[in-house]
Amino acid sequence: MTTVFRVAAKAILSMAIGFATGEATASSFTGAIQGIIVQPSPYTSGNVRVSVHITTGTTACSNTSWYAYEYSPTTGSIGQIWTAYLLAAQTLAQMVTINGTGTSDQANVEVLSSLIYAPPQ
Repeated sequence: MTTVFRVAAKAILSMAIGFATGEATASSFTGAIQGIIVQPSPYTSGNVRVSVHITTGTTACSNTSWYAYEYSPTTGSIGQIWTAYLLAAQTLAQMVTINGTGTSDQANVEVLSSLIYAPPQ
């Protein structure tokens, strides 16, 4: 077998295994936010959990209209920045783009991997 053929075969096999096991693929959403819940994490003591309810579309997990992330309020964290951006976008009825990880957390909600918010000038 050539190296190219082996690499291609491994990639195809990996994809087939992912489909067979029901492995989720990451989702993406662009639009307005319907709601945000900020609360103490029920999963990690001392962390903050933020759940984001989207207006349309579906995520990669069984709770299809939600993304979530957690962060520690005692350390500098991107989670604090994301929360400020999400609250501003919701308040101003502005669009955001949310990218998920394709991974479900304990509540079967897709974990947020990145956020894009460009406030009006």
